[in-house]
Parts: sequence; structure tokens; C-alpha cells
Amino acid sequence: MKILLSTLLILVSFSFSQEYIEYRESGEIKLKGNLKDRKWDGKFTFYNMDKSTWCEGYYKEGRKHGEFIYYGFGNKDIYSKKKLENYNDGKLEGKYIHYFENGEVNSIGNYQNGKLEGKYLYYDLDGRIYWEGVYNNDLLVEEISYIGSKGPFRLN
Repeated sequence: MKILLSTLLILVSFSFSQEYIEYRESGEIKLKGNLKDRKWDGKFTFYNMDKSTWCEGYYKEGRKHGEFIYYGFGNKDIYSKKKLENYNDGKLEGKYIHYFENGEVNSIGNYQNGKLEGKYLYYDLDGRIYWEGVYNNDLLVEEISYIGSKGPFRLN
């Protein structure tokens, strides 16, 4: 009886995971991932109408959790990364990067508990910083711009 009871408890506590797919009205796959206890869980892939990948990211118990990468077409139809975000329990957390069409970094920032925190940098197409801001709890507390070789100047 004791063995039967413990087996029953194991079966009851086991959570089921199943594949989840959403389709567009036209029949193309819109997104694909897994459900666990009726919530999005694990890796999800979102698709463009042409069946290319638009975004890949991770969910935990129905909330964004982990790395999200957004893709798009860059120069000469090269498929490249457009944006990288990190999430913790549904809130932006950690490094946040935007990319130019050529794949080079456009801007880098940092999030803490869903709010901008620390330096945020914007780069020109030559890889030089042209704007820098410092955020504290989602508020801009310092702002500097850079123009060519003249060096930094304050916008205030």
C-alpha cells in the first residue's frame, strides 16, 4: 500500500509539457513553443509571413525569462540580429542591444528590474560613440554627446 501511494503521488505531481503552435488565418505558422501546465514554457520561436524567424526567446511559467533575439533583413538581404533583450520573470533585466542593418552595434543599455540603469551608449556607423547617457531607476541623470573628433560636449 505504501508503494502504491508514493507512485500515485509521483503521477499526480508530474506536470505535462506539450507542443504549442499558433497559425495565421492564411495557414502559416505564427509561433511555436511548449506549454507546461497551460502556460508558455521553454523556447519559443516567432515567424514572419515568409516563414523566416522573427524572434526567438524563452518563457518560464508564462512570462519572458532569459534571452530574446529579434531578427530582420539587413544590407543586401542578409538576415541579421536586430535586437537582443534579457528578461527575468517577465521584466527586462541585464544587457539590451540594438543593431544596425549591417549587424554592427547601434546601442547598448542595461536594465534592472524592468528599468534602465547605468550607461546607455549610441554608436555611429563607424563604431564611434555619439551619445552617452546615464540612467538611474529609468530616469536620465546625465547626458553627453560626442561629435566627430571634437570630443564630448554636454547637451544641458
